[in-house]
Amino acid sequence: MRILVGCLLTATAGLLLPQSSRDLRSRFGEPDVERYTAKNDIGLTVQYGSEGLACQIVMERKRPLLSSSKAPEYMPPETVSIRTQ
Repeated sequence: MRILVGCLLTATAGLLLPQSSRDLRSRFGEPDVERYTAKNDIGLTVQYGSEGLACQIVMERKRPLLSSSKAPEYMPPETVSIRTQ
């Protein structure tokens, strides 16, 4: 019984301790998806292909990962301006 409690405490502590991007990369490798903040309320999600190059980029309103409410599907055009380099 003590072993089970010890294992549960260890697993819980591992999940609750904050992990940095560096910690996660060293444990799991390079990500295939990353999320950025383009503006205060606009998120930019990038999915990478096997060569490490961006193959899909999605701009949308930022929303929490764990949310039951659905954000509006589209952003008004005046919210987003695209600049190419």
